[in-house]
Amino acid sequence: MKPSINLLITILLILSPLGQAAAQDDPTQEPFMIVSSTGNTKVQVALFKSQIIRLSSPVKRISVGNPEIGDLLIIGSRQIYIVGKSLGTTNVVLWDRSDKVIGTLNLEVTHDLGSLKDKLHELLPGEVIEVHSSNGSIVLSGEVSSASKADMAVKLAETFLKKSKDSDDTLQGTVLNMLQIGGAQQVMLHVQVAEIAHTL
Repeated sequence: MKPSINLLITILLILSPLGQAAAQDDPTQEPFMIVSSTGNTKVQVALFKSQIIRLSSPVKRISVGNPEIGDLLIIGSRQIYIVGKSLGTTNVVLWDRSDKVIGTLNLEVTHDLGSLKDKLHELLPGEVIEVHSSNGSIVLSGEVSSASKADMAVKLAETFLKKSKDSDDTLQGTVLNMLQIGGAQQVMLHVQVAEIAHTL
């Protein structure tokens, strides 16, 4: 059975640059981020890495509160390219084609938590370790089987505290160790109470 003309045209439009551009500007495609005028929309980007976010509304121009935190570039009417430059948080204001503010974003640049999670899972399989970011520091929580595994997790997390791409010995931030040691790490005490009568 031969494919219909309409089907062939649809396939060609999807594969063509024009069709790809239209698909990029389609806000119904997931994932996309709803711009909030209250500043509750949060975007998290890893340090020295880039990310593309899709917006629910077309954007003409943007303004970054602290350009030292991240570089932002509009690459489509509903797409923004973000590069994390330094740890911290800042706000981003967005305007539409009518120069009307349509919302703000809270941008947070953190350590590369995704890569750290992958390394912990690879080097410490079976250990329940959660990774979070708090004010420029890496927070390790969860439960490990021994103190040596906890120490290994902390040392591994410290390797992600590089301050810049060209710095190997300067660390930015700290590692907060909130890991708990699981297993039979208990001390059994045998207490014997003696009753003594004193006669005056």
